[in-house]
Order: sequence, then C-alpha cells, then structure tokens
Amino acid sequence: MPSSLDLAGVKFGRLTADRRVGKSGRNGVPWLCVCDCGKEAVAPVGSLRSGQVQSCGCLHRDAAKARGLRMRRDDVSYFAAHQRIYRTRGRAAAQVCQCGAPAQEWSYDHSDPREMHGTVDCGRGPACLTYSLDPQHYIAVCVPCHRTLDATHRIGASA
Repeated sequence: MPSSLDLAGVKFGRLTADRRVGKSGRNGVPWLCVCDCGKEAVAPVGSLRSGQVQSCGCLHRDAAKARGLRMRRDDVSYFAAHQRIYRTRGRAAAQVCQCGAPAQEWSYDHSDPREMHGTVDCGRGPACLTYSLDPQHYIAVCVPCHRTLDATHRIGASA
C-alpha cells in the first residue's frame, strides 16, 4: 500500500484519492476523493485504508434505498399506508369532496389492481378493509361519502 504521501489515483471502495487537503489529524492526513457517483468527499487516510469510509455517502444511501424499497412493498399495514398518504398528499381537509362538501378524510378509490387486505380493530371489533400502497389511489371525501364508498366495496358485499 502506498504511503499517505502518494495516494493520488488509489481506489478505496467507490472513492479515488485525488489530493491531500488540510493537516494530519487523529486518523491521518485528510484526502480529497472523487466518488464513482461524481461527488467529492474528504476522508482521513486511516479511514480510507481501514475501509471505514468507502464512498461520499452514496453507498449507504443506495443500501438504505434498496432496503426501503423492499420494506415499502412487503407488509405495510392499513394505518401505515394511510400515514404514507398524509405525508405524500397532505391533509384531505384542503380538498373538496365530489359531493361539494368540504373533504375530511382520504378514502381508497378501490381501483388499484394490487390492493391490499388487512384486519383492523375499529373499536367495534375487527373489520377486514381493503387499501392501497399507492397514494394516488385515494380521493378526498367527506365522512358520509367515505362510509358510502367503503360500504359499496366491503369484502363480501355484492356490487
């Protein structure tokens, strides 16, 4: 392994050492590195050599994204799906219901071919509800329209 004086061009994970920057610290001389993704990162030579630093942060982000994509599609509860809608689309109260009344809730439109089914305790005992993981399959409705829509599509109900 080259000394800390001549690391230019040496690859450490996704980082390629470019030039020394700053003064030596606890983990050695800091080096300006160029990541495979195009961003720059500064890391001490000791962290580069030990493998503690291997990218500008994109390696961690890519791994988290891969885990997140799997987690977003696997087992998402009814309540977690609704939290996703609020984060993505905001409050339903900012909308108007199809009947013209002020909207109060987001309601699943029952048009997602990948709809999910979940049992939820609604306070009156368990209920089997359908929902979607896609926030675009929800419409802003008032409470009476929400109840009507859900009753029309209740599992076991005739259409």
